[in-house]
Amino acid sequence: MADGETGVLGNNTTRYVFPMGDAWMSLERTGDPETDARSEFRESVQRGHDVFFFRTFWISDSMHINNIGLGNPIKRTCSTCHGMHMTGMDTANGFVDVGTTNLPWATENEQDPWTDKKPELPLFKLSCDNAHAPHPFFGRVIWSQDPGRALITGRCNDIGAIVMQQFRGIAARAPYYTNGSAQNLRELIDFYDRRFNIRYSEQEKIDLENFLSTL
Repeated sequence: MADGETGVLGNNTTRYVFPMGDAWMSLERTGDPETDARSEFRESVQRGHDVFFFRTFWISDSMHINNIGLGNPIKRTCSTCHGMHMTGMDTANGFVDVGTTNLPWATENEQDPWTDKKPELPLFKLSCDNAHAPHPFFGRVIWSQDPGRALITGRCNDIGAIVMQQFRGIAARAPYYTNGSAQNLRELIDFYDRRFNIRYSEQEKIDLENFLSTL
């Protein structure tokens, strides 16, 4: 990359995942509606950047995050997992499952408590062999729309686990998740808000959406 390095782990203090320059900071109002609207949007993007990096919440019951010695739950930010410099991919844990395609969080399933949508993808009943340890969060019987990494490894622990994709150009790649259950960036944010009980304010959601739309 012209202005960055590949394969580098970002952090919250010195090497930001997505660097932000002074152009995104607060701008003076000119009285021109179009110019002021651009200024307001840039300020929202800057706030969304700060939500992404500094707004902490409890991450829980996520395979290959909460079972690798970090604790369950752990208090972190979006950039904990989306930490690769300049891309937002995951550099540490590889395959990860946060429940996007597994019950109880698969958002296209009619049993989902947060939506009345009908399922667009079938649910597969996956049973773990009694000779092996059960899934640490889901037990031995798991309902999933996408077995993920388990199709390769055959391991119960890998059901639903996938590689996190990069955030560059994310606004152009809807729908999101392997089951396509988030139709736009706002639905993507809403899913994580419900999944981890983050309790974003409406302004935080707007700012985070605007930030993601610029990547």
